[in-house]
Amino acid sequence: MNMEKTEKKLKQLFNELRAQDSRRAPSFNAIARASRSGVSARAMSFPWFRLALGTIAVALFVVGIAGTAIRLHTRSFAKEIQQWEVLSEWAAPSDTLLSNPDAPQ
Repeated sequence: MNMEKTEKKLKQLFNELRAQDSRRAPSFNAIARASRSGVSARAMSFPWFRLALGTIAVALFVVGIAGTAIRLHTRSFAKEIQQWEVLSEWAAPSDTLLSNPDAPQ
């Protein structure tokens, strides 16, 4: 018995929601007429704008990645040159022992 009241109440609430939706939603005929009359030409330009914006975003991303890779490569090349310069001036610690005039021959 209580279940019947609950079901009737739910049915009534859903019918009210359906009525509210049908009042707010445009009719299919109005939408079909608007699409045939060329009103959608303005709406069609919007996807092209999104495509252009997306393309620009991807291009900027690729340029950023390439710039970062080039900068890192340049830094590593400069660091390698610096290491070779330091190594070219390196002398073994035993070199001073070999040049000692007091060393027996």
